Amino acid sequence: LQVGLIELCDGLAELEIDPSLTEQSDSGIRLDQSVLTHENTNVPNRLVLPASLSYAIYRVVEEALSNAKKKQSTTKIMVGIKVLGKKIEIDVNDNGEKLMSDYEGGLGTTLFAVFAKQYGGTWSLSNTTDGVAFQTDYFFEPKTVQSELLNKVKSRE
Repeated sequence: LQVGLIELCDGLAELEIDPSLTEQSDSGIRLDQSVLTHENTNVPNRLVLPASLSYAIYRVVEEALSNAKKKQSTTKIMVGIKVLGKKIEIDVNDNGEKLMSDYEGGLGTTLFAVFAKQYGGTWSLSNTTDGVAFQTDYFFEPKTVQSELLNKVKSRE
């Protein structure tokens, strides 16, 4: 997910991604049980997301970026992805033209609604003082690389 989002945003948007979704988390983890059960508070545990959730995150960011790029007045786009407990929050903000009051959306807003419903979340698209903000959140059961490896070790015992 991290690599895909970096490539997607490259040259288009500034990306801030939660450390638990990056390759830096769990860096240097060894596959022995003593390391798996030890909590290192300096290194965030990398989350293991279902492929369908990673796909949903990628697609909504792609669609929100596409919408922002379509506006010739857009000069800055910010993408933020945060993990808050069992919730992933995605924000895409641009400084382009604001939405017209009669804006009804299109295929992209249908995509936003489908993914939000699938993951028990919400989505919104609104004007800000600087432009337009897209926000969505998805709920999931957090699993980490560490917990998944520990479960495999325990299941073999």
